[in-house]
Amino acid sequence: TAQNQTMVLLEKLIFFIGLNIVRKYALDVSWRKLILFGSLVVTFFNVLYFLIVFDIFRHAWFYIFTDVSAQFMYTLNFLASVFCMVEVAEPGYEAIT
Repeated sequence: TAQNQTMVLLEKLIFFIGLNIVRKYALDVSWRKLILFGSLVVTFFNVLYFLIVFDIFRHAWFYIFTDVSAQFMYTLNFLASVFCMVEVAEPGYEAIT
């Protein structure tokens, strides 16, 4: 459907924007803080699904907003886990892990 394709397109766009924001502003931030922040905001957006499940606010575009907004935080968690692997890897093997 068109809404599903719009959601996928917006998720990819938000992932790209999230990567650029982290690259520009958050490379000096501890990966532990990135994981904590990302996990808290992902939890917030997952709680918004209760509004949809319990029929408090049921709208297709609200669902797309919640799903796409959470994508940025998944980007933070993804990058933080990659930063962690690079720190744990032995010198010379950072790109392999």
